[in-house]
Amino acid sequence: MTTADRMAVLDRGVVQQIGTPTTLFDYPVNRFVADFVGTMNVLEGQVRERRSDSVLLAVEGVGELHLPVTGDIPDSARLAASFRPHTVQIEMADGTGDARYVWLPAVVEASEFLGEFTRYQLSVGEQRLTADQTHMAGLSPFPIGAPVSVGLEPTQIRLLAT
Repeated sequence: MTTADRMAVLDRGVVQQIGTPTTLFDYPVNRFVADFVGTMNVLEGQVRERRSDSVLLAVEGVGELHLPVTGDIPDSARLAASFRPHTVQIEMADGTGDARYVWLPAVVEASEFLGEFTRYQLSVGEQRLTADQTHMAGLSPFPIGAPVSVGLEPTQIRLLAT
């Protein structure tokens, strides 16, 4: 992706999406493209309610997520709320997070220090999410087993057909 100014992603010889590397990464048109260009968290669920500016998604083992929508919503009874690990915010469970975010209770299952960031594996109900937190000197890592709150920035969530 570093040498191209435009790319085409094909699945079994069929073009799925054409665009700049940034567009493919930030605005994938489907799950195949999303996974092809990088790590993606996915919370699949049943659509309970649709509005012009939001969707209510029932995710098994997590509950109902009220997600603001900033673009087109695929016309499907099931959707995947998809978001990249670097867009996930993590705070201690007793903290109060930014009201603009969708907050979910989680538990830290694993962490890996990778220099520039720490990659966390989190359980949210029965689901597993990956979150990357930028490393800064003096910032204490979240301990394994710690209850935390996971924040999802609505503009970074892509609703994709399952």
